[in-house]
Amino acid sequence: MSDFKKIKIRIINLGFNNTFSIFQAFKSLGCKVELSNKISKKNFDLLILPGVGSFVEGMNSLKKQNFDNYIKDYVHANKKILGICLGMQLFFSESSEFKKTKGLNLIEGKVKKIPLKENTIPHIGWSKIKKMKENNLFKNDNDFFYFVHSYYCEPKNKDTILTNT
Repeated sequence: MSDFKKIKIRIINLGFNNTFSIFQAFKSLGCKVELSNKISKKNFDLLILPGVGSFVEGMNSLKKQNFDNYIKDYVHANKKILGICLGMQLFFSESSEFKKTKGLNLIEGKVKKIPLKENTIPHIGWSKIKKMKENNLFKNDNDFFYFVHSYYCEPKNKDTILTNT
């Protein structure tokens, strides 16, 4: 765990996202964690964009605080970023949630509503994932993850898909 103490993390706080639990998780690992609702030139190892809420609200908040350009510049400088829940969805080109809305376009593709099948929306609970190809993020096939969502991300480049549920 001592390696985690060297990691400096910045969590973007848009005022409505799930920052507290993410802050506490990384803090418990010994990381140096900072919550911020302002653009900063400080150096850090990982930028995290968490999210709860709608795609439209998320993009509007990013643009209002000019975090959209900040995130794009950060990624184009080949720095590490993690999107959690809505945060990851915002990386995509667009979403159809409520109305067609352009995203950050860091990943070409669309965020789409899960097709309604026998009242499975929203998808809530523990589900197994299946590795689509070998990768460093998901070491075991059929691991369980907890899901709470009604939308899924569909990248244009299908080779980027690591797992499936």
